[in-house]
Amino acid sequence: MVDGNEIREQFLRFFEGKAHLRMPSASLVPSGDSTLLLTSAGMVPFKPYFLGEVSPPAPRMASSQKSFRTTDIENVGDHKHLTFFEMLGNFSIGDYFKTEAIDFAWEFVTQWMKLDPERFWVTVYLDDDEAYQMWKQRIGVPEDRIYRYGKSDNWWGPAGIEGPCGPCSELHYDFGESRGCSPTASPSAIMEWELLKLDEDNQKVTTEGTENRNNGDTGEQPGCHPNCDHCERFVELWNLVFMQFFQDQKGNLSALSSPNIDTGMGLERAAVILQDVRNVYETDIFAPIISKVCELTGVGYGDKDETDRLVRVIAEHARGAAFLISDGVVPGNDGRGYVLRRLIRRAARAGRKLGLSRSFLASVVETVINHVEKSYPELDASRGFILMAVTREEERFIETFDSGLRVLQALISSRETIASYASSIAQSGELMATWEDKDPIVAQELMSGLVSKFDASLKKSDAHVRQGTEYFLEILGQQIHLASRMLREPEALRRKFMNILESDWAHCVTGYELYRLYDTHGFPPEETEEIAFEHGLAVDMMGFREQMRIHGEISKSDGAQFLGSPQARIFQYQAFAANETRFVGYESLEQTSIIVGILDSEGEPASKASQGDSVEIVLQDTPFYPEGGGQVGDVGQISSATGKIDIVDSHSPIRGLVVHKGEISRGMFALGDKVCAAVDPKQRQNAARNHTATHLLHAALRDILGAHVRQAGSMVAADKLRFDFTHIQALTTDELASVEGLVNQAIRENHAIGIRESTYTEAVGEGALAFFGDKYGEKVRVVEVGCPTVPIDSGQPCFSVEVCGGTHLSATGEVGMFMILSEGSIGSGLRRIEALTGLEAERALWEPRERLRKMARGLEAAPSDLEAKVQTLLDDLERERSRSASLESSLALLEADGLLGQTVVIDGVNVLSAKVKSKSANTMREIGDYLKAKLGSGVVALGSIINGRPVLIVMVTADLVEKGFSAVTLIRNIARLIGGGGGGSPSLAQAGGKQAEKLGEALAEVPSLVAGQA
Repeated sequence: MVDGNEIREQFLRFFEGKAHLRMPSASLVPSGDSTLLLTSAGMVPFKPYFLGEVSPPAPRMASSQKSFRTTDIENVGDHKHLTFFEMLGNFSIGDYFKTEAIDFAWEFVTQWMKLDPERFWVTVYLDDDEAYQMWKQRIGVPEDRIYRYGKSDNWWGPAGIEGPCGPCSELHYDFGESRGCSPTASPSAIMEWELLKLDEDNQKVTTEGTENRNNGDTGEQPGCHPNCDHCERFVELWNLVFMQFFQDQKGNLSALSSPNIDTGMGLERAAVILQDVRNVYETDIFAPIISKVCELTGVGYGDKDETDRLVRVIAEHARGAAFLISDGVVPGNDGRGYVLRRLIRRAARAGRKLGLSRSFLASVVETVINHVEKSYPELDASRGFILMAVTREEERFIETFDSGLRVLQALISSRETIASYASSIAQSGELMATWEDKDPIVAQELMSGLVSKFDASLKKSDAHVRQGTEYFLEILGQQIHLASRMLREPEALRRKFMNILESDWAHCVTGYELYRLYDTHGFPPEETEEIAFEHGLAVDMMGFREQMRIHGEISKSDGAQFLGSPQARIFQYQAFAANETRFVGYESLEQTSIIVGILDSEGEPASKASQGDSVEIVLQDTPFYPEGGGQVGDVGQISSATGKIDIVDSHSPIRGLVVHKGEISRGMFALGDKVCAAVDPKQRQNAARNHTATHLLHAALRDILGAHVRQAGSMVAADKLRFDFTHIQALTTDELASVEGLVNQAIRENHAIGIRESTYTEAVGEGALAFFGDKYGEKVRVVEVGCPTVPIDSGQPCFSVEVCGGTHLSATGEVGMFMILSEGSIGSGLRRIEALTGLEAERALWEPRERLRKMARGLEAAPSDLEAKVQTLLDDLERERSRSASLESSLALLEADGLLGQTVVIDGVNVLSAKVKSKSANTMREIGDYLKAKLGSGVVALGSIINGRPVLIVMVTADLVEKGFSAVTLIRNIARLIGGGGGGSPSLAQAGGKQAEKLGEALAEVPSLVAGQA
């Protein structure tokens, strides 16, 4: 039996024999393409070549590309859907077209894969007669096995509102009529059906009052066919995309001067056919993973449909998670990190359904690594990190899942009660009255009071119903507060609140609940959806997304003020695009050149500019390095015999164009002027020093922490450097010291730095790192540290080898010294190191030493004795603090005795509500415990002003908690009066606020609120 590895190798060797360059699989994280979350197709790494942005390394290429599609996550568990898959593809950039693409595909499937030609059925686009005739006449496929389909099935692109696009032709493998859903429809019947659908689409756009003649009903499909979704008879094996048109924003098509070919064949589907199994999970690609899951869970695969589904979820998601983490993705709350988190948590939940109560997923992931390590050695290199990331996320999920699940189960149990409460509040005449001529904040308080009246009846409910309904009331209060922040008009606020109340609380888990579960408990909405579905409930995912949007906007408004940014001037720069700048800055810091473009301060093209003008200058040749790859642009001067421009920045808004930004300090400049461009050598040297240091730092991090470390961004300036990288936990003091020490060791050893040109494929194949940065062209620069004269493949270890277009030193000793300033998190799974080199590092070391000497003089101690002297002072201070706290506690208890006389009895309940003088919440709790003990049974509410802000504490004795009294309910209602909020347990709750002047008013409310709970 041919296995998956052999299929992959056969495909690549076949196309190498057809003069195709074998390309390595790119990362699942697209490089230089912000439009994509993950690499979702084999052609993604080739987009820059298809779009003409970069010259390809060869006109013919082939690859086996790691791919991931997030749209299929919820479908995984059936017999065919996958998130992670490998796409085998061959590509032509302006070389061959339909004839060769069809010939190659047919030759490979019939001669190399040795599949029966009679098993193949072909599809083409409706009017692609050229492809139709090639299949019929050139290949010899009978007419009754060639089908025509419309755009939904056999057309690709454009990827956006405009761009390259074209028809597709697909090879479908026929497993036989026994797997079909109905008799086979003829090609003519399917074409008629497709034309009817096309006609329906055209008829949808009608004038008002015009009847649609077919009423939008195309009828049932006329029979089984290659693109049938109703059965498993046919599987699409290979898709050939003929990119021959350009579609503009109006939908107009024009022929491309150089058409391209993009094909894709799923490795997993090919394995199903060649191994003669029913689905991908029965292939050798999944067999050991399925076996491991069955071993851990004790279930047999094939015994029951439901357990089979859960086994497939675990196996598929473990495989996808391993590859995502290997490519630098770590679990997080957004973007790629959230996709990974969903995989791990969905697999973990499937395991719990199969009886696994502890973390287990790392064992399955390790099986994945063992199975693929020969083809993908990077997974083995990152084994420790992958297993750690999976284990940490799974354990975190187990912790949050239990608490979130309890809340969700309570909400599900409470649907009828919640719906009844919502309806009662909405229909309340008192609610309507609160809105008339009221300020929104007042209305909010009145509504909160109305909601609190329902609390009393909850103590008679079932525990689950009580918990769920209390959660609903908390959500309602949160939404009132949220709406009052965004809407100032009472009527708008009333309508918003009514919309909330009129949600389908009885039959649907609302977006408000989904968001609260996600935000508070980290409970994924997709998990909520699955559990709700099991209980016959719908979920409002659109409402959840709206809540995410609203809270995101509020978070932004609460943060730093948005200053905005100037509009891009790309269209102005395009006028100079034909004048590609020749960059000579690697060889020289000075260059005689000619001005070929001038932009004034408004970004408008100009023919000349004078002293005092802010300008952007385009030169024919330049030594100025434009900002890129994290390195800041060069500064310096552009001068002539009569004038000078001080250049403050250099950048490249369009590939191949270097723009120099500056101010004319003397004279006048015009188009065509001959000038001298000179880079500031000190600034360039310092930037090069820091750029070389980032390469040393990258290598040191990978050596100390592991090969999973990937560069995620950088900033290389003349005075400092910043390096972002993937890692899921803070570096320990020892790890930081080891990293800093290893970099400085490399500096002391004064390694030579070699720079050479290579192709991207050769560089990566030789071990060069190319995780971050711009799109790569036919030639790339390879920066080698520690191996300048010996080829990389000789076995001599290199300290660092990276693909990089930046400027560098000639030897590591020129860095001088390296000093880490800080290390911290910048997001889930992302860390940042800021560091200094050279003179800046020396200054950073000297300044604190000078401060220590000044401190030593002030404390009358020698610098060597400073630590002991400070510790003595700290011990003395701690003793004084303890004495002060003990004194404060004694005085507070004396004050407490005097408060007992303020106790009142409300419906048989002792209530003591008073303001106290306290400097801390701890002291307030001590006073409360003392008073509670003295009362024996009762409610104690205390308030104090601490550091200028009001603080409230409510305590309820155990006997009253059993009767339904709650400190949380009381604190929630009095906290709103001081402009704050709080929480706690039924016996103890605490709150803070902003309005200290209303503390007395809040405490005065306690007796009436207790009466409401009685």
